Amino acid sequence: MGQPLWAGVDAGKLDHYCVVIDADGKRLLSRRVANDEAALLELINAITALADGGELTWAIDLNAGGAALLIALLIGAEQRLLYIPGRTVHHASGGYRGEGKTDAKDAAVIADQARMRRDLQPLRPRDDIAVELRILTSRRTDLVADRTQAINRLRAQLLEYFPALEGQWPPMQDNGLASTLMPCTPCTLMPLPSNDFHAILLAAAGDLIGTS
Repeated sequence: MGQPLWAGVDAGKLDHYCVVIDADGKRLLSRRVANDEAALLELINAITALADGGELTWAIDLNAGGAALLIALLIGAEQRLLYIPGRTVHHASGGYRGEGKTDAKDAAVIADQARMRRDLQPLRPRDDIAVELRILTSRRTDLVADRTQAINRLRAQLLEYFPALEGQWPPMQDNGLASTLMPCTPCTLMPLPSNDFHAILLAAAGDLIGTS
């Protein structure tokens, strides 16, 4: 029967660093692995074999992004996986001797924290509804950010040429400005006679009066 082991993973975009320790904190494995399915499966199999039937606990400092593939593989292999926030790892690192901040040290700290602490939350597979909601809310956040950037660019442009008019719009009131000026691109405005462009600005002013 094998002994209990803890595998700490310092997750990155292109690769991860993994350190495995035993119950005494002794390092049994220290390895950098590419963020690739075949390489990650090889790592999981190697560490599982190292545990030799003993209890094996994984811990990682990211719960999404570059760590998503490894998390999915570990959950698919029914491995026990704990999440340690990066801020927690950063504060805990100060209590460990040795080299400065390195991937190897961070992975060792993650493994040791998983060995000692009992307040860490396990990572579990998300249900389909939670995944879909996360995608939708992320998309909405992107759309809101894009709209805010577009409004800010319009206001900045208007400020350069018509500061008095721009000043009439309260900071949070952008409906009239957006609906009137956003369809107007340089390609559509340049051929317009000055009277037509003047009419666009008057329309914007009318929207302002109507909503103020």
